[in-house]
Amino acid sequence: MITHIEEQKNKYSQLYNTFYSKITSGEWENGHRIEPERELCQLYNVSRITVRETLRLLEQEGLIVRQQGRGTYVRRKPIEQKLNKLYSLREHFKKEGVENIAEIRSFERISANLFLSRALNIKLTDDVIKIVRVFYAAGTPYVLETNYLPAAYFRDITEKMVEMQGLYNSFSTLGISISKAVEQIKPILIDKSTAGILQVRTNDAAMFIDRTTYSQDVVIEFSRSIVRSDYFIYTVELS
Repeated sequence: MITHIEEQKNKYSQLYNTFYSKITSGEWENGHRIEPERELCQLYNVSRITVRETLRLLEQEGLIVRQQGRGTYVRRKPIEQKLNKLYSLREHFKKEGVENIAEIRSFERISANLFLSRALNIKLTDDVIKIVRVFYAAGTPYVLETNYLPAAYFRDITEKMVEMQGLYNSFSTLGISISKAVEQIKPILIDKSTAGILQVRTNDAAMFIDRTTYSQDVVIEFSRSIVRSDYFIYTVELS
């Protein structure tokens, strides 16, 4: 028997996949005005909460922009800035002698939606391991990070392993090596929920980082990080 909560999750997933497909296929072109929330509820027979959460996620992913008093529009794809030197905030703090810990907020197995199936190059509804962590430096939270791993490659990974060793050290333990990573970085304003986690004010500036990690030509991780702007650093090598 399908519970009410499971039904709501299914409706949310279906609505997200529908909107995502319309945007990425070009059916909804750049600048397309999306119907108001009330109309979307009627068109897709879903609740206002489901519509709002779907739009919030699409906005966070940079696919739409909501303008107060004007409406919601499909957004132009942001400019991609390539960085050619990997960096680690944790390694930076370690060298500086600053205490740095990671707190696991959740460790669960989920089904891939359209976005994750493309990001991880797996089939729709394949299992994905989702890990949500908050990183602290000298007791101050500075990163909220969500990692997605294709479950088929990480059958033996456990929450305890990640807690004790860290994520990438766990990769090594499992015999999985990293060959490269590709990142997209853009500035955002922190929402109320994230502000509470990172102990900053709502609408403070932050950096939003999408990272795709490879082992040879296989995608082994996709992560999304929100980094407090006062903690964000990166290196660009020019030649």
